[in-house]
Amino acid sequence: MVREQALTIHDLSPLEHPEWFRASFSFWYRLFLPILAKRVRVIFTPSEYMRRKITARIGVNNVLSVPSGVNHEMFHPEVSQSTCELPKRYVLFVGSLEPRKNLPLLLKAWNEIYSEFPDVTLLIVGASGRIFRSVDFQHIPPQTRFLGYVEKELPLLYANAELFALPSLEEGFGLPALEAMACGTAVVVSNGGALPEVVGDAGLIFNLADSAALTKALKTCLRDKDLRRLLREKGLARAQQFSWHVTAHIIWQTLNEL
Repeated sequence: MVREQALTIHDLSPLEHPEWFRASFSFWYRLFLPILAKRVRVIFTPSEYMRRKITARIGVNNVLSVPSGVNHEMFHPEVSQSTCELPKRYVLFVGSLEPRKNLPLLLKAWNEIYSEFPDVTLLIVGASGRIFRSVDFQHIPPQTRFLGYVEKELPLLYANAELFALPSLEEGFGLPALEAMACGTAVVVSNGGALPEVVGDAGLIFNLADSAALTKALKTCLRDKDLRRLLREKGLARAQQFSWHVTAHIIWQTLNEL
């Protein structure tokens, strides 16, 4: 029985990778999500990548791709300074400390190159959540700082970063990469999930299948100021294509048509 309801699905990680989550969380999602998806009028999802995946995995056709947006009043290059003490140069990661974000790969890559960049620090922003399985960070390289959960200073952290790195295994969208681009920061992302769709040609995209690809991308970007400037310009232009006003308009229009 189809109900007069709409459903938003950001990703299918609990179904496809239950090992990334606590057992009770993944159990209930794997049980109820397919049932809910077959009972609603429309399913909203933030990327074309996810639209295709939901259609194939659950066997429904009423899936609409509605890209997420970025708050341009908050995330932009001209953020005001604050009392936050930041390193002069740093690589930034923003995301929850969960297996899907693939943070151990970033730490491994940084461990291989940090000595070549003694004036650069790796800043890790994010916290663990109750729904995720814990991540074992066996080795923390020098010149690495964990800042925990950050909200107020996040635009400042983006805007002052030398580059932003997101090595995720899977993303239904990849909002932190978009926020970084909106702040004028060069981005290095994996080809996991929808990240290439979001970033386009405005960032360096490395192949997860290549064990050395992230290391190479970080070194290339940190060494090449002109490349960072080019990625900054492309990223700012790319971010302008995403707006929460557009997202809301599409959803509102779709609901009214239904």
